[in-house]
Amino acid sequence: MERLTFLSCEKSSDEAINIKSYLLRVPDSIIIDEFKPGRFIVINHPDKNGAPQERNYSITALRDKNLIEITVKSTGKNGVSDSLYSNISSGSFLCLTQVGGNITSDCIVSYEHVMMLAGGIGITLPMALIRSLAKLNKEGKRVPKVSLLVSSATVACIPFLAELLSLELGSDWFNVRFFITQEAIKNNSLNFIAGRLDKRFLLDTAPSDAVVICGSHGFSATQQAMITEIDKNIPCYIEAFTSPERTAPENSSRHHTYISARVDQNDYRFRVNTEITLLEALEANHINIRSQCRSGICGSCRIKVVAGSCRRDPDFALSPAERESGYALACCSYAEGDELSIEV
Repeated sequence: MERLTFLSCEKSSDEAINIKSYLLRVPDSIIIDEFKPGRFIVINHPDKNGAPQERNYSITALRDKNLIEITVKSTGKNGVSDSLYSNISSGSFLCLTQVGGNITSDCIVSYEHVMMLAGGIGITLPMALIRSLAKLNKEGKRVPKVSLLVSSATVACIPFLAELLSLELGSDWFNVRFFITQEAIKNNSLNFIAGRLDKRFLLDTAPSDAVVICGSHGFSATQQAMITEIDKNIPCYIEAFTSPERTAPENSSRHHTYISARVDQNDYRFRVNTEITLLEALEANHINIRSQCRSGICGSCRIKVVAGSCRRDPDFALSPAERESGYALACCSYAEGDELSIEV
C-alpha cells in the first residue's frame, strides 16, 4: 500500500514514563492483512516546529478487526514522536502513507530458540512478535523458546513491563531480563540486572538459532557485531529507529566533492558537502530517489558506486557480497575524494 489514508485514534493509554500506546482504526477500504504485528506504519506528521516529517512506528498488536496498536515515546527533542505524544488523543486522525517491514512471527516461528535484543523503545518490535507467538501458543500451536534481553535507562521507562513479567511466569517458552543502565539496582535478580547488555550475557543465554534486534542505530549495530563474533552464520532480523550517527570525513580540510549521478537514463553533476549523506545530497539537488526508513534497514535507497569511493556507516540491508559489488545505501553513505560516480 502506497497511498494516502487516515487512521482514527480510538484510545490512548500510558505505557511507561513518556510512553503511550494508541489504538488506531484502519478504514474498511484498506486490506487489513497488510497490518501484521511486527510490520510498521509510516506516518506523515509535523514535528513540534511544524515541519512535516515521515516516521515509522511498529505495529505492536492487531487488537480487533481493523484496530491496530502503536507505541510512541516522547524524547524531548521536538520531533514527530513528541508532537504525537502531546497532541494525539481519542478522536484524532493520523496521516498514513504506507505500511512496510517484513519481520513478523512468520519469520521466526520455525526456529527452536530465538534471542531478542531490544534497546529502549526498540522493545516494540519484539513485543509484537512475542504477542503473536503467545497467541499461537494459546491455540495449541508450537512456538520457539524466546529469550528477551532489554536495555533501559530506568525500570519506570520500560513499556509492557507487567505484561512481560506475567507472560514469563505463566509460560514455559518465554523468559526476559532487563538491563538497567541509569538507575541503581540494589539486588540483582533473575529479571533485573544493573549495567549494560554486553557479550557475556549473550554467551550466558541459551544457544539460539536466530536473533531479533531492535533499538537505536548504534545499539543495533553494536549488538549485531557481538552476535557475529559469537556466530557469524546466525540469522539476524534487525530494525533500527534512528538514523546512523554522522561520521566526520578523515580529511577535515576537504568539505566538498563532485558527484556524477545517472538516474533513469538522465545524467546529473553537482557539488556536495561531504558531511551530509548521499541521500540528502540527491534530495537537495531535486533528484528523486526512493527512500523510507533512512536508517539502513529497508534498502530502498540502494545505489551503485560506478567510480570513486564513499565512506559508509553500518547498514543492515546489504549483504557483504552486495557491498563488494559496489552497492551502497544513500542514507548511510557519504561522498569522498575528488569525484564520485553513482547509478540510482
